[in-house]
Amino acid sequence: LSLAAVANEMVSTISDSLILVDPVGRIQEINNATLELTGFDRVDLIGRPVETILPARSATGETPPVSPSEEVRPLGGSRDVETRYLTKSGDHVPVSVSVSSLRARDRAPLGEVWVGRDLSERKVAEERLRAAYDELEDRVKARTIELTKTYEALKEQTDERNRLEEQLI
Repeated sequence: LSLAAVANEMVSTISDSLILVDPVGRIQEINNATLELTGFDRVDLIGRPVETILPARSATGETPPVSPSEEVRPLGGSRDVETRYLTKSGDHVPVSVSVSSLRARDRAPLGEVWVGRDLSERKVAEERLRAAYDELEDRVKARTIELTKTYEALKEQTDERNRLEEQLI
């Protein structure tokens, strides 16, 4: 078993999205997880610009890293960005991508490795949590209004009782 065969098997079976991009931003290799996530076939993406599956802006409005020429990172340098993959059907899949530069010993750019993780489930959970928080806030406001009204009614009754007691004395 050769090192190259082991590396190819690892790349094809890793559960995270893996994309190898050349110095000009073209996809050179892609794993099965990326293909499953985006719905593209390998032939649709190999040799194509990485923008084929990345929109111009990330979910946070940040421009995602595209190629080493855009930002010179040191050997072994990396950057994490939350962005979205564009699927073959035109949908977007939220992903967290870690982009690492690949450079030759003479520091010439060889490309980048993009490792992405699907954030769809996390985004659904975040939205549910946000909705639950909003519902709780609404319930707290409603209960506060109810308690304020009850307090005011009790205060009026107490004030009335105190006035009646004073009249009797």
